[in-house]
Amino acid sequence: MKRGTKEFYEVKSEFEKGVKAGLFGYLPRRDLTEDDSMPFIFYQNAEVNIAFRAFAAGYAVAKCEYQQ
Repeated sequence: MKRGTKEFYEVKSEFEKGVKAGLFGYLPRRDLTEDDSMPFIFYQNAEVNIAFRAFAAGYAVAKCEYQQ
């Protein structure tokens, strides 16, 4: 999954829906502020960034496992 693709933005949208639904605990909206300064940083809040990277990695594993 490459940054800037439709797939990337769909995964990011699902992650943010999960955050808002409380799956990852309560996070204020300011923690979801995007950061495009570096290719591996997606959010300004470090904890949210780590959670998104884990979420994206899980998505990639599931995609590899179930795509045939």
